[in-house]
Amino acid sequence: MSSRGPQCFGCEVSLAGKQYLLQDSNKYCVNCFESYYCNPCNTCGKVIGTDCRDVTYKDQHYHELCFTCSVCDNPLADTSFTNRDGKFVCVSCYDDKFAPKCHECGKKFKAGTRRMEYGGLQYHEACFRCATCGRSIGTKSFVKRDGGVHCENCFESNIASKCVKCSKPIKTSGVTYRDDAYHGKCFICAGCDVCLANEKFTSHDDQPFCLKCHVDKFSKKCYKCQKPITGLGGGKMISFEDLGWHVDCFTCRTCSTALEGQGFVMLEDDTFCAGCADAIEVN
Repeated sequence: MSSRGPQCFGCEVSLAGKQYLLQDSNKYCVNCFESYYCNPCNTCGKVIGTDCRDVTYKDQHYHELCFTCSVCDNPLADTSFTNRDGKFVCVSCYDDKFAPKCHECGKKFKAGTRRMEYGGLQYHEACFRCATCGRSIGTKSFVKRDGGVHCENCFESNIASKCVKCSKPIKTSGVTYRDDAYHGKCFICAGCDVCLANEKFTSHDDQPFCLKCHVDKFSKKCYKCQKPITGLGGGKMISFEDLGWHVDCFTCRTCSTALEGQGFVMLEDDTFCAGCADAIEVN
């Protein structure tokens, strides 16, 4: 009994004496294998046959001769390249035509060159320098001031304001009071040393005080209760000569009638309504 020999798993043609390829232990003729398993070229659309090199880039496949620079048409399969707006460009063409320029020296960045970016501008690492000492800043801390960038040492030594409290440089944010600069933590109440950087405060003799200390130390005292008359929250006070009262405290000593807007008499170092004063004088 004769045998037909091996057959193509796809079209069943005899493979005797013919080239074939294996896939999952199955034999295929070249045509079937290319039809089932070879990829179409992303450039020309034709199948990348078994006798061609399949160049792959991000799940896309190309004939080796179709994978070329969009500028000079040189093959890219064995050289460095970049992808610009969906087009492949060899390193040489990229450097010549598309490489961005350093804002400081005006020279192009070669592919793979480390660059610094600041304020929307790009610099060679060596060109991003301190405007004061001229040294390269690189990845170290810096401060922008007066249109230039300054390394931390130069900024602290030559430019930064000094805190009038501790005399150390103010590196970031601070507080200005009467043209003097303070660190936030150094701007404190002259009475209780509480930090005033984010608090309401007032001043006395050019010194800052928290509201509580200012009230306790400098507010007029009510003649009756001897507590400070602050005026906070829209409060009012009654004044007579050098004396002052809370509105609620400005009452007749005898009958407790509120005296705001009324006539009153000072007797025995206290306030009386006219009626009670007359009664006292009669007696």
